[in-house]
Amino acid sequence: MAAFDPAVLLAQYRPVVQYDSLESYYTDWAAVITDRPGNVLKRADGTVLAAAGPSSGGVPRLSLSFLHPQTYPTGQPVAATDYIAEVGSDYVTQARQMHGLAGYANKVHGRVVEQAGVTWLQYWFFMYYDDPSFLGLGTHEGDIEMIQVRLAPSGQPEAVSYAQHRSGVTANWNQVEQQSSSPVVYSARGTHASMLRAGDLLSDRSFVPDHNDAHGPRVQLDLIALSEAQTPWAFWPGHWGGTKPEDQILGQVGVEANSPTAPNQHRAWTDPAGFHAGCEAADLPPVGEVHRTGLPEPAAPLLQVQRDPARGVVNVKFEAPAGPAGVTPASLVIAVDSSSGLQPPATTVVALPAAGGELEAPIGPDAGSVTIRATVHADNGAVSPTSTASPDSP
Repeated sequence: MAAFDPAVLLAQYRPVVQYDSLESYYTDWAAVITDRPGNVLKRADGTVLAAAGPSSGGVPRLSLSFLHPQTYPTGQPVAATDYIAEVGSDYVTQARQMHGLAGYANKVHGRVVEQAGVTWLQYWFFMYYDDPSFLGLGTHEGDIEMIQVRLAPSGQPEAVSYAQHRSGVTANWNQVEQQSSSPVVYSARGTHASMLRAGDLLSDRSFVPDHNDAHGPRVQLDLIALSEAQTPWAFWPGHWGGTKPEDQILGQVGVEANSPTAPNQHRAWTDPAGFHAGCEAADLPPVGEVHRTGLPEPAAPLLQVQRDPARGVVNVKFEAPAGPAGVTPASLVIAVDSSSGLQPPATTVVALPAAGGELEAPIGPDAGSVTIRATVHADNGAVSPTSTASPDSP
């Protein structure tokens, strides 16, 4: 028998997430997907099994408690092809609204796995949507990421696996950045790949470099412990999102990706050691330094911001200066923060057919301080430094 209490350690080592400053999709309670009014649980043939929000037309109400491993509360059998569809297209607004509800924000879902005498602490992250680098490639409803910590027989952490896309990276515990005793996870902008350092990460696990500028919030997550008795929804085998590429060829090259299957359908759930062994050893700079890809970067955008309180908008003029030879700016990723960091910023993407332009962003009549952040993404996948600007006065 272990000389330590795994449940205590599960809480002790729950991760700290460092967000990119342009990230709109934070790691929240899984219920942000089931509870968002209008979202529906469907069969593969489109039959609606339950819907979130006020009951209507005799359709059962969707919530986490409706999801079970084998049979729904209605008596209907569960199928692994069942899925939750996020209804609508403004995913940024939907995610921000759900994050703002009491009790939903900043959660991690944890479990202890014993395998061949080794204890693993697993932490599963749910995000409302996935938009790699906000470039419209590889997008899908719902996102599930994870990290795991392998414990020595003494109960001390000795190694980690950080999931990145369909695989991940491993590191020894002494290579992991820590805050108190918690491992720090740099959540990659848009993709939410779990990075061990800030900066840019180029690998064959992704078709674009993963990026985190480390200028967003750093959050100690609240733990939701998973068990079949207390959280049967975690053992539901369906899909957390309704995205399926209509063109399988486009799906294979990453234009659109399938929504994630439930955590218990992932290899790491039942075989943490096998998942760890299948990951690549991380090539890391020292703690406190950043990843560099070596790709030539575009120049940081220039911003001018004016606030129009009567109309509840800010006007943003932007310019993409010329960068290194051969680097072509492709898009501007811009985020509006009007909540002083209490809410994820509202992020959008602007194509750059010319060197500059302007846009209006709604902020509401009661918004306090406003901060605009932006980066330029080049056609080679490289990302510029982040520019920040604010109106002269509220």
